[in-house]
Amino acid sequence: MSPKKQKGWRKLVCAGIIALALTGVREAIASIVVVTDVKIIRGELAGGWFEVTEEVDQLTIGDVFVIRTEVSNIGNDGENVASHYRWELFPQNRVEVIGGPSGCATYYDLQPDESAFLNPFCSSYSFKAESAGAVTMNISVHDWNSSKLCDYTFDFMVIPEPATFGLLGIGLVSLLTRKRKKKAHCAAIVALVMLAGATGGKANTVPVNANSTVQDGIEYYMQTDKFVYNLGESVQMLYRVKNLGDMDVEFRFSYGPIDNTCNWMVDKNELRIWDNLGRPATGVITWFVLNPSESKEYTQFWSMSYNNGDPIMPGIYDITGVLSYYTGYERYVPVSVQVEIIPEPTSLLFLGMGCAGLLVCRRNKN
Repeated sequence: MSPKKQKGWRKLVCAGIIALALTGVREAIASIVVVTDVKIIRGELAGGWFEVTEEVDQLTIGDVFVIRTEVSNIGNDGENVASHYRWELFPQNRVEVIGGPSGCATYYDLQPDESAFLNPFCSSYSFKAESAGAVTMNISVHDWNSSKLCDYTFDFMVIPEPATFGLLGIGLVSLLTRKRKKKAHCAAIVALVMLAGATGGKANTVPVNANSTVQDGIEYYMQTDKFVYNLGESVQMLYRVKNLGDMDVEFRFSYGPIDNTCNWMVDKNELRIWDNLGRPATGVITWFVLNPSESKEYTQFWSMSYNNGDPIMPGIYDITGVLSYYTGYERYVPVSVQVEIIPEPTSLLFLGMGCAGLLVCRRNKN
């Protein structure tokens, strides 16, 4: 066979292989349903039914909301999809379900390239944000026969209620501009306005942000001192191990000193921002023993900077603590918490408020 004919046969064989492969792919994805979007919808329960107010990116304590999940059929065959997805929240105490029962279960006949939004329950129910912090929702989509189609994990934040000192100061300034008051009154107004500037935009000081896990009778605990921080603050971190069993437990490390054996890491979108892994250490075997019910804590501060010292930007960050690894004494159990870092309060606004208070005083004095 001539080289030209051989080349032609090779093309035909390659084309046949590609056609068979594509046929196999099409058959393999005859029915594939995937999660393509998740929306937080804030609203209120009115008359026993959830009424939509707006779509939001994060929630405040006290918000009533639902989470709607968009699914799409990227296969070649139709698929029936239950209108309610199954869900699991972690931690459970930050969000509660409110409302009452009603009948509404149905399904979508989702054809190729079609999409639909699923709800967690009937419209007579909703979620309510109870406490501040990061929340993880594990979403599971099923067909009408309860066969699982896909899973998805969605993270969102609940932040504290805004402080009201700033509005209080503005209101008092506005009130006293209408009347002439004594100098003492002016001083009081300026003090209130400055207090608003100092506290009105301050990040929350609610109880600590904590997470823990238990393995082999040992509790591994991680916390930060707050859920939400203003940009420029220091983040106080704590990692603790506690012996919950009835036998002594030994922790051993390949370097020291013993208070230098905890690793700290800060990540954003799975990218490393800061850690202490390059810290100086002494190459010597060190260890400690925890008796039953005993614990040991490690603390560290993060100054909201990259490893090279550059300042970070506002956003949501994952902070992890974990003991160092030593073969044969595996206590390498990382525990993470999420924090949100928000921009600093608008200093110029509060400066303007202070100036307004001073002008009121000057006018009253004249």
